[in-house]
Amino acid sequence: MIDTSKYEGHTPTEEWGDIVFAHGYLSIFLDDDVDATDIDRRLMADAPELLEEVKRLREVVDKQQMQYVNLETAYHNSPSQIEIKHEIDTAVEYRTEHIKKYMKEKNKQLREEVKQLRDMEGEEE
Repeated sequence: MIDTSKYEGHTPTEEWGDIVFAHGYLSIFLDDDVDATDIDRRLMADAPELLEEVKRLREVVDKQQMQYVNLETAYHNSPSQIEIKHEIDTAVEYRTEHIKKYMKEKNKQLREEVKQLRDMEGEEE
């Protein structure tokens, strides 16, 4: 792990000037009114080390994401989860059929009551 506190106070990016190539080397100049500080020089010198740390951390993050995906997949596909899903589906299906039968019977009863009421109304006339 790199101690980034040694870079605190570096010149902000927006104050840097253009990048100029000279004889195959990359020279970096600041705007005329901005001078590179010792912290800026340290940051530039450590750039390769910082890049390696970024690459290493990306690998760590990628591995952790893969582990999470693998764990999540294993959890959702575990026998116990599959059994629970099946039991829920079965219970919902049973309950749905039970409700359909109940509603059909209630509907039949209501029709009979309506018929009886109509018959009673006809007798009263």
